[in-house]
Amino acid sequence: MNAKYYDNHLSKIQEITIPPRTKDNKIVYHLYIIFAKNRDKLLKYCLSKGIEAKIHYPKPMYLQDSVKFLKHKKGDFVITDRHCKNIISFPCDQHLKKSEQDYVIKTVKNFYRA
Repeated sequence: MNAKYYDNHLSKIQEITIPPRTKDNKIVYHLYIIFAKNRDKLLKYCLSKGIEAKIHYPKPMYLQDSVKFLKHKKGDFVITDRHCKNIISFPCDQHLKKSEQDYVIKTVKNFYRA
């Protein structure tokens, strides 16, 4: 329910892209991930406002040390690279209060208004 609440509000922000949600799959949100323009500045802004936003996957999977043997190089997966530059995670715990979510939403909106 928390993810759906975020989706409903954050999807109205032009600079935010919500990943596709298929109706025939049930998603368990231990992370709430979106794509954001000016992601790094948004992250810094949210952290300064006390929001525990994160970049969980700053390095593409195909460039991780554990798969070096595959010999991929930067640029082999351009969509993955783009996602890594734009992905940001927000708190989505089941015990998160609506007021806390509203604060996240308001903070993101304020960032893009500035």
